[in-house]
Parts: sequence; C-alpha cells; structure tokens
Amino acid sequence: MTESAAEEPNVILTGGSDWSSPEDRIRFVPPSQEKVKVYLGNRYEHYEPTPETIDYHGRRLRIFAWSGTTTVAE
Repeated sequence: MTESAAEEPNVILTGGSDWSSPEDRIRFVPPSQEKVKVYLGNRYEHYEPTPETIDYHGRRLRIFAWSGTTTVAE
C-alpha cells in the first residue's frame, strides 16, 4: 500500500524530549490541526505550529515547537 499525497509528512517537531531517531520527529499533521500531542512512555509531549518551515530532504516541512509536557494519570 502506498501513502497518498494527503498523508505525506508535512511537519517536523522541534524541542522537547530526546527521541530515539530524528526521523521520528517527521509527521503528517492535518492542516486544520493546531496542536500536536505525542505519547512518549509515561507522558505526552505537546507541540504548537510556528510560521517557520525547513527543507528536509527536498520536502518543505512546517516547524512545530515543543510547548510542554503532561504526565499520564494512572
């Protein structure tokens, strides 16, 4: 199965916790979504869009910057 153009990565997440791989920071985010919440272990990392973009391997990605962490309740 191939990815549709609508699901190709369009953002990069910057800041926050260390990730196992830089490529894990490359994501698809629907244009209507204003914030991103990523589950990492026992917490959620929150990211918000910036007006900045970056060229990553020939693809223009919008930069989402880290804005905080919340812990998962048990």
